[in-house]
Amino acid sequence: MAKTLDTLLLGKHYNGIEFFSVNNEEKIAFLQVEKKKDNLDISKNEIFNDRDTLFKAKNKLPTVIILNNGNVLQKEVQFSDSNDKKLVNKAFPNLQLEDFYYEIWRTGSGALVAICRKSYVDGLISSLKEHFKIARISLGLCSLDSMMSFTIPDTITTNTHTITPQGDTLIQTGVNSPIIMEINGLSIENNYILSFGGILGLFLFRNTNGSIQQINDFLLEDFKQGSFYEIGLKSGIGLMLGILLLNFIAFSYYFDKANAADEAIALNKAGIETIVKLREKIKNKELALNGISDHSISRRSLLLNSIAQGIPSTVSLSGLTYNPLEKKVREDEAILFQEKQLIIEGTTLSNEDFSNWIAALEKLPDIKKVTIANFGKNAEGETYFLLKAIVK
Repeated sequence: MAKTLDTLLLGKHYNGIEFFSVNNEEKIAFLQVEKKKDNLDISKNEIFNDRDTLFKAKNKLPTVIILNNGNVLQKEVQFSDSNDKKLVNKAFPNLQLEDFYYEIWRTGSGALVAICRKSYVDGLISSLKEHFKIARISLGLCSLDSMMSFTIPDTITTNTHTITPQGDTLIQTGVNSPIIMEINGLSIENNYILSFGGILGLFLFRNTNGSIQQINDFLLEDFKQGSFYEIGLKSGIGLMLGILLLNFIAFSYYFDKANAADEAIALNKAGIETIVKLREKIKNKELALNGISDHSISRRSLLLNSIAQGIPSTVSLSGLTYNPLEKKVREDEAILFQEKQLIIEGTTLSNEDFSNWIAALEKLPDIKKVTIANFGKNAEGETYFLLKAIVK
């Protein structure tokens, strides 16, 4: 269920952007793909010479950044170990690890280690986040790791290297002319092969090896939270409009009935009692359907916005109901709501974050009290909770 929700939040379109250097010139390879059923199809690809031109292609799609320029050092080691730090020290002795992000592509008996200063990576993310929704970072050639379980050519050519994954030496420097390669039946230009590998890793939810995974966890969670908020906001607006439409339809329906009853009064005095009861029913329906005023809608929107902004990264919501129905709606009965109540459902990965979040909810100006109605493991083994909040 969690993976299905993550897939929904990511959507069906993805960006891949590779920053690379050729002959001391900075280039940018931009790739956009679309998910169709279980396949990825290329919808757009272009080489840019500077960031300003790249920014013209800005969008809100999940974006993978590939750093493959002069700020990234990568080295192949004929040595394999499950300990990432041992491999990094083997490739780059005496490296100050706290100053660098590193990523490792294990290739059987050896490994490719790529490093980049944290200050450069963090600065690049800061400059790009106003134009693209970054969900993943990969260093050097390491994004190709996500392709190794698929049908690939014996030799892969990128913008900067020629790679023979099955050969004795993984990296051969040198750049060839642009070519078309087949990756599991998909034709793709080699200029965009690293970007495609990064997108494939995001699409398959594959973890990277090395300290780069720490920032990738943060980026992906931040993207999912933003996407969840946007989807929730649009759904909330749609729900409000639907309620208003139902209000209009119900009012028109009962209004027409009332007019018909007024005409019947002139013809039959005996129907006065029935008409009075019908008008009373109309009044009750109008009061129930008009319970959502412009003022309450605005106030509820602000409250839901405050709740959404304070959700910790370890908490995932599955339900948020304002003024739930007191019982199922039945014909000829008034629609009754549990006034000034808010039901919040979801799962949490951290009890401490969950407790702090509840304390923060109770401090919101419009929240009077928060009660834990249910808390424990669900069928999937996740920590499930159900909160009932009393709204002022």
